[in-house]
Amino acid sequence: EILKGNSNEVIELLKSKMNALSKEYKFEEAQKVKDKIDKLSEFQSKSTVVSPTIHNVDVFSIIDDDDCAYISFMKVVNGAIVQVHTFEMRKRIEEELDSLLLSVIEEARQRRLSTSAEIIVPLEIDFSLDNINFVVPQRGDKKKLLELCKKNARMYAVEKLKRSALHNRNNP
Repeated sequence: EILKGNSNEVIELLKSKMNALSKEYKFEEAQKVKDKIDKLSEFQSKSTVVSPTIHNVDVFSIIDDDDCAYISFMKVVNGAIVQVHTFEMRKRIEEELDSLLLSVIEEARQRRLSTSAEIIVPLEIDFSLDNINFVVPQRGDKKKLLELCKKNARMYAVEKLKRSALHNRNNP
């Protein structure tokens, strides 16, 4: 449940376990459970990047250079990023970014078994999927998520270039 972003459910379960142990006068064991609750709460507060009202969305961003496109995917549950993946795609001549983005969206959602009804994207997509709403945010938390996703794609591209330059330098 923690990996799915449902840490609140785990915290509630641990609290009931802690209370049950306290009622049985097992205070040392109850304290160990309380320590787990504290650590999980701390993790939750650090991993929440936007409002917890953003419950279950997929975020995609794309950057490109001459021959490659880098598409970053983030899964956001209860305001916390629970999955991240960046795809590198070779571009064909005159291939549109929206078609590249759409192909990665379909692949990422299948791989991650995503059921999000909302997908945040950086550009209008002239395509529809059953029960899916594509959103291009202009401001607010969703725009913040999109910018974070774009930053992730940019960092991936920079790291790739650094690795390539290092490889070329070591293997002339």
